[in-house]
Amino acid sequence: MTIPKISVQNPVLSNLLMILIIVFGVFAWIKLPRDLAPEITIYSARIITFYPGASPEEVEKLITAPIERSIEGIDQIDLVISTSSEGRSEITVQFEDMSDREFDKRLQDLQTAVDRVQDLPEQLPDDPEVIEVEISSRIPLITVAIAGQTDESAMKKIAENLKDAILLIPDIADVRLVGVRDRQIWVEVDPDRLKAHNLPIDQIIVALRGRNLNLPAGTLEVGSSEFLVRTMGEFGNLNDIKDTIIKVKPAGTPLRISDVADVSHRYEKPLTLSNLKGFRSISLTPQKKSKGNTIKLVDQIRTLTEDFKKNLPSGVDIVLMNDYSVILRERIGILQNNAILGLILVVILLYVFMGL
Repeated sequence: MTIPKISVQNPVLSNLLMILIIVFGVFAWIKLPRDLAPEITIYSARIITFYPGASPEEVEKLITAPIERSIEGIDQIDLVISTSSEGRSEITVQFEDMSDREFDKRLQDLQTAVDRVQDLPEQLPDDPEVIEVEISSRIPLITVAIAGQTDESAMKKIAENLKDAILLIPDIADVRLVGVRDRQIWVEVDPDRLKAHNLPIDQIIVALRGRNLNLPAGTLEVGSSEFLVRTMGEFGNLNDIKDTIIKVKPAGTPLRISDVADVSHRYEKPLTLSNLKGFRSISLTPQKKSKGNTIKLVDQIRTLTEDFKKNLPSGVDIVLMNDYSVILRERIGILQNNAILGLILVVILLYVFMGL
């Protein structure tokens, strides 16, 4: 007995099967990921280790090199990039193209290899941390701009709070800040005062480096107890810098930084200037994970920002722009209209030619 004959003899069963197929189709449509362009994902991980007070050479020799030797035997590693700076080691491990399950396995192998390193300095405040990093060709979901009549430090604080709130949304991978400047300490040397004391500028640099130190000094055994010894000398405020002694003059009085230079807090020179409504602004660009639903995430960000606006100080506003979901909604709308039109044409053809 053929399928058409069974369908004709059992119209109720045929209709139920058709309804079931339609229901499954609607469910699949709802769950279907929506995006304009596919993402290219590069799986990588970072191994970060802090060693306060250690020089870049010490970090390279005592931390970075031993970890690199331990992980070099892991399969499917494509590239290893390491950076050893003062008090910090960062190793970026980039893997070959693989599935999510394989990447999870490689992360476990990486953690095991890092844990296997036994000759790291005992003075490390924490064990090396392995962090998963998903690098992909993401397009920002939407731009959230903050602008208003307030000082830059307050604006930065508002932007960071909003960033933390957006990152709590599931499937948000990252939020980038544009227009944020870090505060810096400027030591502006007066050439005339420098010349009056017959002082080369290199001596000021040496004095600052020699004073701003926080070094591990080994261990001290007292009876049955063992204590970690550390020299604490990092700058805590501007006065610490101003009072730094460069040298002692023949009369026995110290020559300090404040005698030849002005020390002040300033913001770094901006790489990008962002303005909105005539005021300096800070922009946030949320980016989703590869499996995130663009339309759903944009709706959640809009709801979040509306609630966040209620607690903003007077004169500060949030503006949403460059909504990537608008184009996506239009494309999906066209697809839906074409599907409905196709369904209508099928029904008409069945009615005309088959009398259904």
